Amino acid sequence: MKLLYGTTNNGKLQAMKNALKDFDIELIGLNDMKGKLPKIMEDGTTPLENAELKARAYFEAFHMPVFSCDSGLYFEELSEEEQPGLQVRRIGGNELTDEEMIEHYAALAKKHGGKITGRYRNAIYFILDENRHYSGMDMSIATEPFVLVAEPHPKRVKGFPLDSLSVDIATGKYYYDLEVKDVSTSVDDGVRAFFSGALGGRRKNSMDEIIEQMKLLSSTVTEEEYGAKLEQGYELLVRLHDLGADKDSVYQPLLAYLNSLEDGISYNFIADTLDFVAGWCSPGKSIWKENMK
Repeated sequence: MKLLYGTTNNGKLQAMKNALKDFDIELIGLNDMKGKLPKIMEDGTTPLENAELKARAYFEAFHMPVFSCDSGLYFEELSEEEQPGLQVRRIGGNELTDEEMIEHYAALAKKHGGKITGRYRNAIYFILDENRHYSGMDMSIATEPFVLVAEPHPKRVKGFPLDSLSVDIATGKYYYDLEVKDVSTSVDDGVRAFFSGALGGRRKNSMDEIIEQMKLLSSTVTEEEYGAKLEQGYELLVRLHDLGADKDSVYQPLLAYLNSLEDGISYNFIADTLDFVAGWCSPGKSIWKENMK
C-alpha cells in the first residue's frame, strides 16, 4: 500500500520510514506529490487537532491514504506563558531556521540555570479511506523526558535542530553520543503499535508489541520518572483494552514477567501495573469492569 506522510520535511520522512520499515507499505512525502499543496491554517488548540486539519486537507487534495503528525513541546521549569507548546519553531510570529532554533532554545536553557527538562507530546491522525479514520495522542507516542541544555552538540541533522541540545536523563550524555537511541526514535515503539492496530490484520501483533512496551518501560523507569512512566503504562493498558484484549490475556504475561524479576524498581513498576489490570485501584482507574477469568 502506498501511504502519504503529510510532511515536506525529508528528515522526518526518513525517520518515519525507519520506524515503519517492517510494514508492507510504500511511504512517501509531500515532496513526492505533483500539483499544488493545499494551504492549511494550523489553528487547532492541541497537536491532535492540527494533525487532523492537515490529514483531512491532504486526503481531500490527493485522495489516497494519508497521515499527518503534530507535536507540542513542554518544559517542567517554564511558566505557561513561556511554554513553546504548539509553536516550537514559530517564535514572536517568525518561523525560525534550524540554527535560529538552536540559538533561541540554548538561550532559554541558559536563562533557567543551563538546563530545562521537557518532552514532546505527539499526535497522529491517519485517514485510510472515507470511513476509516484513526488518531492517537497518548503517552506511548510522547518522547521520553529529556534535558535541553545551553551548550549545543556540534552534530546537526536537518529538520531536528533541538536534538543538538538534547541530553539523555539516565546517562547525562547528549543523545548524539549514544549509539542506541535519540529523542525522535524514543517514540518508535508507540508509532509501530498505532499503525499495527490501524492497518488491521495485525491485532495480535499489536497487542504483543504493547506488552513489550510495558516491559521496556519497567526496565528504564527511575525514581524521578516513576509517576510519569506509570501513567504511560496505564495508557498502554487502556490501548490494550480498546484493541479488545481481555483482562486475563494481559494479566498473565505481565505476571509471568513479574515473576522473572528481582526485587527493585522494575518489579514494583510491574506490580503497580498489575493492580490496574486486576482492578485493585481506585474505581476511576479501573479499566476492565468484568471479573477476571
